[in-house]
Amino acid sequence: ELPFPVAGAVRFDNQAQFHPLKFLAGLLPGLRIHEHSEVQKIQGHILYVRTAEGTYPVRAKKILLTSHFPSRNVPGFYFMRQHQELSYVLALDHAGTFDGMYYCMDQNGHSFRSWENLLLAGGLGHRTGRLHPGDSYRQLWHAIRKWYPKAAVVAHWSNEDAMPHDSVPFIGPFSVWTPHIYVATGFR
Repeated sequence: ELPFPVAGAVRFDNQAQFHPLKFLAGLLPGLRIHEHSEVQKIQGHILYVRTAEGTYPVRAKKILLTSHFPSRNVPGFYFMRQHQELSYVLALDHAGTFDGMYYCMDQNGHSFRSWENLLLAGGLGHRTGRLHPGDSYRQLWHAIRKWYPKAAVVAHWSNEDAMPHDSVPFIGPFSVWTPHIYVATGFR
């Protein structure tokens, strides 16, 4: 269903595209999700969490660190084992939608997926902090519009992705010294 020829592809059946907070709410009924709550420090099984109302201790049997860079540096040293890359996305109206999600592995490739009635087209990624010449959104639109000349850009944004040194995400125990703390980061 892509609008251009493809030399080769790898297909993964049964992939899912979902809203993470709605997923958690359905997975764990009664779960209370607190956004804008920053973990200040972790001491054993206690997290000290800062909210708009103040800082509070939260006791947990298991702790999951699922941010770009875990808030705890030692002993995992994840900040040294991955870097950030910036990518750009355009939300297009009147471009049609796809049944699948497509991600190009080429340096200058594009990604496509649908959300409701919009086509999300991404590309022009580069390492964060490296200068990217010109207006990246305009350059991305210039590349995409040849396939969707009647589409209209209704929104655009950029995203920073955590890129692990060996391209494999970090998922599992944070370290051998903290068996009650787990990590999930580096999803590219």
